[in-house]
Amino acid sequence: MMGLRARIIRYAETEETVLISGETGTGKELIARLLHDLSPRRRAPFIAVNCATIPSSLAESELFGNTKGAYTGAFHCRTGLFSKASGGTLFLDEFGELAPEVQSKLLRSLELGLYRPVGANREERADVRIVAATNRDLQGSVGRGEFRADLYYRISVLQIQAPPLRMHPSDIPYIAGAILGGLLPEGANVRVTESVMTELLHAPWPGNVRELKNVLRRALVMSGASGVIEQLDGDAQSCSNSLMSDRPQSQSAVNLISVLTRNKGHIEAVARELNVSVRTIQRRMKESGLRLRDFRTI
Repeated sequence: MMGLRARIIRYAETEETVLISGETGTGKELIARLLHDLSPRRRAPFIAVNCATIPSSLAESELFGNTKGAYTGAFHCRTGLFSKASGGTLFLDEFGELAPEVQSKLLRSLELGLYRPVGANREERADVRIVAATNRDLQGSVGRGEFRADLYYRISVLQIQAPPLRMHPSDIPYIAGAILGGLLPEGANVRVTESVMTELLHAPWPGNVRELKNVLRRALVMSGASGVIEQLDGDAQSCSNSLMSDRPQSQSAVNLISVLTRNKGHIEAVARELNVSVRTIQRRMKESGLRLRDFRTI
């Protein structure tokens, strides 16, 4: 995570486009906001939009704006996101969900630094930095013809991989403390028992930090006025118990994550360090839901 932060700091100083990849709930928007807050554009707007929620028929107008009467129903001039984010950062979340016809228009704006509001006679300069995020494998989408290759290579000049929570379980106590600090009233304190923290450390967290926050929010409600979180909500407990049913195996998964991280996903080096076969490592990774590519990008 320190390496991730160092990369964010370096990238924040540039004007290049950034593609943030990672599973749902890993904090991609938080990374995007850090890139903006640490950049020379910090005093200008940070505008975020979920590309999956933009209808393809209105996407061009949403991004670039439109003039009055540009199309049926355009009763007023509309300011697009490129204009709203002028001087700042435009964050395109769920970037992989952009419709093909929108991809081509966005590519032209990124390449030329210009955009034309729908119905306008002249182009305007796009003084924005684009940061995009996706939980999809965009390279795979390009290979299947589902996403434009030229747009992918244009948007991914700089890349950041947001690691899933299972890859850095040792950070969970610190993350949990920060989450609880944000949920509690000013001056209030709460203590998490050792048994509950053990459950948190060994849960699989398919929803990553977002799921952890929801679990802690429920646990905080259940703790009442005691100031001590002594147990997790039933749903969270069953989730962590599913992984803790065989405790040695759970610890083995944590150890495997550590070795994979240290060796940057080079499976032969991992096998040598653990003194087992490559096939054994592959089997353990499959059982734990781990992917080599997640470790190679750290």
